[in-house]
Amino acid sequence: MTVGEALAAGTRRVGRREAALLLQHAARRSALELVTRLDAAVPPRSVGRFLRGLDRRAAGEPLQYVLGEWEFWSLPLRVDRRALVPRPETELLVEEALRLAPGLPKRPVLVDMGTGSGCLAVVLARELPAARILAVDLSAPALDLARANARRHGTGRRITFLRGDLFAALPAGVAADLILSNPPYVPSGELAAARELAAEPALALDGGPDGLALLRRLAREAVDRLVPGGYLLLEVGDGQAERVCRLLAQGGWEEVGTVGDLAGTPRVVRGRRPGSGAGWPG
Repeated sequence: MTVGEALAAGTRRVGRREAALLLQHAARRSALELVTRLDAAVPPRSVGRFLRGLDRRAAGEPLQYVLGEWEFWSLPLRVDRRALVPRPETELLVEEALRLAPGLPKRPVLVDMGTGSGCLAVVLARELPAARILAVDLSAPALDLARANARRHGTGRRITFLRGDLFAALPAGVAADLILSNPPYVPSGELAAARELAAEPALALDGGPDGLALLRRLAREAVDRLVPGGYLLLEVGDGQAERVCRLLAQGGWEEVGTVGDLAGTPRVVRGRRPGSGAGWPG
């Protein structure tokens, strides 16, 4: 099978872009190497890997899991069924955390609640080398994946990985300057019908009947694990931002607001624990 024949066969099943990515992965070649050598033969072992990848993708498995790697904040991260696929909208949590960073202490304590693949913790450890980062997840397999990603990017010694149910996992007396989370927020009924999410761990997706179960807990419990003036950043689903803002306001949080994605959809809800602090940077 030639490169051109493989691409044609893959395009019929999953589309040109995904076929090319799967072939690059299987043949361990760059996109440029492939498109400039369409008549070149693909080694039999690479053909086998490519066809198996096509089968997995055509069956509905996320492309990222088939490839085993995906970029987040321009960092390649290992991804598999142990944790959610890192998504572009989650980078808004990083952007907002970095925007707040100048107003934090010189050696801030950051908590990544529900770390999954570790994408947030690893990126923030690289971007804020003075920070102490605690990464929490209920899933032991997800924490193993997060540790692997931290080791890969040289941040393993600067992130403390903790297993447990939200704030129960934190050591007594730890108070954070910033807590950020991409919690489960898909309503249970929608999750059951979402074929594209079937391969990802339900524990990281299922937000209860209305999608807000974990968001309610975070809004209620985070305030006691933040320093006065500390910040909470929450990723939310479509149509949830107004309700989550209301939860924070009702709970006494200050300076409640949202951050929108490129389409203008509110994706991050932010709040500040009452007390001393510099407030939001301008």
